[in-house]
Amino acid sequence: MRQYGLQSTKIYLITEGENSLQLIQEYYEDKQEGN
Repeated sequence: MRQYGLQSTKIYLITEGENSLQLIQEYYEDKQEGN
């Protein structure tokens, strides 16, 4: 249920901070899946 775009992800990364690496990893994994 990940429907955030790149900009939304950036905002999320700034907001979360500690989870930035995990979010970046999940984001690119979803991109590789072709979604």
